[in-house]
Formats: sequence, C-alpha cells, structure tokens
Amino acid sequence: MSKPLLWRWEAIDNEGQLKSGESLADERASLEEELAQQQLQLLSVKKSSLSGKSCWHIQHKIDVVRQLAALLHAGIALTDALLLIARQHPKPAWSALLQHIERQVAQGIPFSETLKQWPHIFPPLFIALLHTGELTGRLAECCQRLAEQQEQQYQLTKKVVKALRYPLFILIVALLVTAGMVGFVLPEFANIYRSFNAPLPTITQAVMSLSEWATSQGGWWFLTFMLLAVIGWWLRRTRPVVREKEQLLLLKIPVIAPLRRGQLLSQIFTVLTLSQHSGVPLLQGLEAVEKTLTQTFWQRQITRCAVKPRPSGRGYKARFST
Repeated sequence: MSKPLLWRWEAIDNEGQLKSGESLADERASLEEELAQQQLQLLSVKKSSLSGKSCWHIQHKIDVVRQLAALLHAGIALTDALLLIARQHPKPAWSALLQHIERQVAQGIPFSETLKQWPHIFPPLFIALLHTGELTGRLAECCQRLAEQQEQQYQLTKKVVKALRYPLFILIVALLVTAGMVGFVLPEFANIYRSFNAPLPTITQAVMSLSEWATSQGGWWFLTFMLLAVIGWWLRRTRPVVREKEQLLLLKIPVIAPLRRGQLLSQIFTVLTLSQHSGVPLLQGLEAVEKTLTQTFWQRQITRCAVKPRPSGRGYKARFST
C-alpha cells in the first residue's frame, strides 16, 4: 500500500442513521470500498492533513505497543484492546489506523499480516516479533519486550544524535570558513603579493595556487560532484547490486566498519534474544532475523547460517564461525 491519506467522512447506514468518522486510505475508491464493507453509504468526504513522519513517530509506536501489551496481560481480547487504544489515542490518524487493523483482525486476518500492509509505519522488526508472539501464544510478552527494546534503541539514538550535533556543527562552520577564505579572502592577498614583485615561500605559493584553482575551476568540480552524487543515489535506489557493494564497502572502512558491524550485530542478537525468550526455536529465530534486515548482504549471510548443513558433532556456532 502506498502512503495513505486521512479522510474525514459522513455516511448513512442501512437504517438511515448518520455516521461520521475518519479512515486511512490511499484513494477515495478504497475508502468507498471499505465503507461499503461496513454497510455504509458515503455522503461526503474530505481529505485531512497528515503531519508527515511526526505522525508516525517511533514514540507513538512504542506507546501503542506498550498499551497493547498491558491490555493483553490483563486478559482483554486483541480486537477489544485495539479498539480501546484507538478510542483513547489523541492522534486521529492513529485512531483510524488502529480501527482499520481491528476490523481486519476481526475478519480472521492475523495481526502480523495486517501490519504488513503498512510497511512505512511498522518496520520488519515489529512484524517479525509479533508474528513470533502469534505462533507461540505469547503475544502480550512479545509486545512488552518489543516496546522495551524499541524504547532502549530510541533513547540510544537520541544520545548519539545529541553527542554528534556539536561536532557536526563545528565541522560545517569550519568548512564554510575554509571555503570563504579560499574563494574570497586569499584572492585579495594574491593581488597584494603580486604587487611586491618578490618570490614567495613554497607553502604560500601552494596556498595561492589552490585559491586560484578554487576560484576558476571549483564551481565546475562542485557541479560534477553533485551530478555524480545524484547518479549514485539513483543507482543505489534502483540497483540492488549497487546497494550490496555499498554494504561490503562499509565493512572495510576503518572507522565506519566497527560501528556498522556493531549496529547490525546488535539488531541480529536482539531479535534472537527476544525470539528465544518467547520459546521460538533457533532456526525460526534466524528466519525472523532475516525478515528484520533490509541489507541483502546480511540477509544472505543469515540465510546461509540457517540452511547450511551442520557438521557432525558441531552446533550453530560452527555456522556463524564460517
């Protein structure tokens, strides 16, 4: 499903009573079909604005999953829990989404399968862990663990962003000052030095040459760089092989490689830990890990570990070590 729109509608039911509400749909035809399934005849409809990514902020997802876990632990049925959260949620878009999910679950569609229809809202990790909870009958426990894991990851991300904000600001200012010096200040000094008619030190000559090159050729080089960046971005979006090469390259860069590897391994073992605590066999846990990964290179490595024949007398450790 493409990114949905929030619709405010009015309709009448079979008894002629006026109904109103809000629903998520990618187009008006989908909304009319959904209302028809509820035996409602659409009278008027109006698009309502969604506040972009802030509407589906991770904190809203954490709150919904945590509330769902609490209600399920209290013995409330999944459909009733979804309706309770939907009616109390302050965001109209979330209220409409949860009511839509509740209707599909009531029709017999698995909860995790319903969430797959909204990939831009629920990442693969959500779907994999909730599917695990459905298989093991521990949906409440999986929701609780998912909420805790997402909260920890969110707080860690906030700390990292906060720690990098000041160095990044300093770097940007330094680059702007350097560009200004090379492009505007140094050319003025070059004119002054030429009036001396005296030989300049080697370092000074090199700096003046750099300034002259920047003022005469820098603009073309900048445009070339931007063009290559756009081409690279397009290839990365359209060619899976380019993305895989990028993933391999990131694992070879001295400073970035340990951070990237640590991030992905943390995600892998987090999912394995959650699945093991939920009573899922390791093989199915590896399948859940594969679904949560978006990088084809890492997906293939996990698949290889899951299907590779096990050497006699050796366990899964041998698969990961090779």
